[in-house]
Amino acid sequence: MGTTKQYHIQGKKGSRFRDQLRGVNLEQVLIVAIDAAKLHQKALICNYFGM
Repeated sequence: MGTTKQYHIQGKKGSRFRDQLRGVNLEQVLIVAIDAAKLHQKALICNYFGM
């Protein structure tokens, strides 16, 4: 039997990000989501818990 590795859905970059986030205090994580639409651009800034 071979060993199975678990990969992130986003590939190597997602796996690397997951590994970096592991062990970090989640209250110190800031998320910035940007929607670059044609007419109306939007941005969302929140903490890891959505506040």
